[in-house]
Amino acid sequence: MRAAERQLAAIALLERDGRLSTLGRGLRETAAMRRRIPDADLDTLAAALGVSRSAVNHRLRRPVELA
Repeated sequence: MRAAERQLAAIALLERDGRLSTLGRGLRETAAMRRRIPDADLDTLAAALGVSRSAVNHRLRRPVELA
């Protein structure tokens, strides 16, 4: 399973459970951007969010861990 698919599944699960809204602003913004551009690589997401690639990677790992 691709990383983006795992991330999207985790985001969907957290939203269904009502936990997505409890996450920090940066995590919520990154989750929303992943949904808007599901096939984007980390560099593209980082540019769209105005943060580093490392920040995006960390922000997308967290929902997967929580789910």
